[in-house]
Amino acid sequence: MLLFSTRSGKANYGNCAGGYKLDPKRCLNGKPVYINEEQGRFLGKTAGGHWVIGTLSELDSFLTQDAKSFGGFHSAASGDPEDGTWENYEVSRLEGFEFLTKQGQPDYGECAGTYHETDASLNGRPVYLNREKKRLLGASKSGWVIAGMEYLEDFLRTQPGSFGGFHGSQAPEPDRGWTNYDVQRLLPKKREAWEEPWERLPSCSVTFKAVANSGVCRSEADFAANRRRCLDSDCGGFAWRKPHFNQFGEEDDPPVCPSLMALSNS
Repeated sequence: MLLFSTRSGKANYGNCAGGYKLDPKRCLNGKPVYINEEQGRFLGKTAGGHWVIGTLSELDSFLTQDAKSFGGFHSAASGDPEDGTWENYEVSRLEGFEFLTKQGQPDYGECAGTYHETDASLNGRPVYLNREKKRLLGASKSGWVIAGMEYLEDFLRTQPGSFGGFHGSQAPEPDRGWTNYDVQRLLPKKREAWEEPWERLPSCSVTFKAVANSGVCRSEADFAANRRRCLDSDCGGFAWRKPHFNQFGEEDDPPVCPSLMALSNS
C-alpha cells in the first residue's frame, strides 16, 4: 500500500493520512485507484497528470462519468504517487500481498490474509509478514514458502536455501503459482531499471563479435536477460553490429552486450 504520513508542522487536512490500498478492479484515466477505507478517501489521477486525494463516496460517480478532472483535499503532479511532492505528506511504498483462498480449496494453516514487506531479507528477497496470523512469506532458492513466524529469527540467521512450511510456490514472484490462493498485489509492481524503455543510440566505432553464442538477442526474453546482466555488471551499454542476419536470412541487427563479447576492432 501507499502510506501517507503528515509532514512535521503541516496539517492533516481532510484526515487524509494513512494507508491507501490498490483497488485491482478499478482505474481512473488509465491509472490505478487506491482506497483508504478507514478514512473514506481515495487516491486517483486526473487526465492532466495530477494525483488527487478525494472523498471515497464520490469515486463511483467519477468512474461513471469518466471524469478527466476532479477536486479533492490534496494533489501532486507526478508519474507515480510516491514520486510527487505532496505539501502536507511524506509518501512511502509498503509492498505487500493479499492471499485470498480459492473457491473449493482449504485455508490450511490459516495462511490467508495480508502480508506486508519488512526490512528483513531471505535468500536475497524481502520477507513479508502476516502478523495477525503469525505467518511469514519468504523466498527459497526455488520459489516462495509460507511458514510460521516463529521460525523467522532462525531463518534470517541461517539463510536456508530450502525450508518447509504450510504452502509453497515455485514461481519467481510471490503473486503467482499458489494452489490454494489467489494473490493480489497491494501496489502495482515497481519496474526495475532494466525494465524501463531504452533509447537506441548511434553505434560507436568499436565493433564486437559474439563468443559461445551468448549475448545475441532473438526474443524479448533474451533481451531482458542480457539487459539485466549488462546493468548489473556496469558494462557500458549495448552496441549494435551490422550487418547481421538471422536463421531465415533476414537482417535483424540484434543488440550485443559488451560484457559478453570479444573486442575485435577499435
